[in-house]
Amino acid sequence: MPNANEYQAPRWTLRRAFLYLESLFFALFVACDLTGRSLVFSSTVWKFSVIVLALFYVAFELYQTKKGDKLFRRRLFLLFAMGMTLVSDVFLLVLDENYTVGVCTFFFAQILHALEIERSKKRALVSFSLRFGATAIVLIVLGFAKLFDPLYIAVAFYAPELLGNLVEHLVGAFYNHGEERTRSLILAVGFFLFFLCDLCVGLSNIGVTGVSIWIWIFYAPSQALIAISSGRFCHDKTESD
Repeated sequence: MPNANEYQAPRWTLRRAFLYLESLFFALFVACDLTGRSLVFSSTVWKFSVIVLALFYVAFELYQTKKGDKLFRRRLFLLFAMGMTLVSDVFLLVLDENYTVGVCTFFFAQILHALEIERSKKRALVSFSLRFGATAIVLIVLGFAKLFDPLYIAVAFYAPELLGNLVEHLVGAFYNHGEERTRSLILAVGFFLFFLCDLCVGLSNIGVTGVSIWIWIFYAPSQALIAISSGRFCHDKTESD
C-alpha cells in the first residue's frame, strides 16, 4: 500500500513548480522595473502573469477536491477571491484606469477571503461588525471633511476588510494548531505583505517618492502565499496531501 509520502510527492512537486514559476515572473518584472527595459515582455505582462498563474493554481486545487472534502469550501471561496483580484488588476494594472472599480472589486475579494475563515457564528458576527463599524467611522470622517470622492468611499469599505483578514490570520497563527496553524501563518504573512503593498500605494499617491517600486515587490509574493494556503500541510506520517 502506498505510504503518505508517495501521495504527498505529486502535490509538493506542483507547489514547487508553482513557486518556481512565480519566482521567475517576480525576477523578470523587478528586472524590467529596475532597468526600464522589457525582457521579452513588458513588466506589466510579467506582473499580470503572477496573478493569472495564482488563479490557475487555485483552480487546479479545487478541481482535484471532492465536494465532501473539508477544504472544498475554502478553495471555492479562494478561487472566487482570486478571480476578483484578477479583475481588480485588469483595471489597476493593465488598463491603468477606473481605479474606483478596481478598489471595489478588491473589496469583494476581501469579503470572499473573510468567508474562507473557519469560525463560529458568534466570532463571524463580531468580526464583520467591527469591520463595517470601522467603515462607518471612516465614512463619517470623510463626510465631516467633505471628501466625497468615490475612490475614498471605496477605500473606506476595502481597507477595514483587508486589515480584518490580516488580524484574524495573525490570531489564528497563535491559537490554531497543526495544519490550520501552518495555514494561518502563511496567510498572516501573505496579508501582511498585501497591507505593505497598499501602504506603499497610499504613500505614493500622497507624493512620497521611492515607494512605488515596492508595491509589486510586496504584492506579488502576497498573492503567491495566499494561493498556496489552499493546499494541505502534513504534520505527521499518517496525513497526506
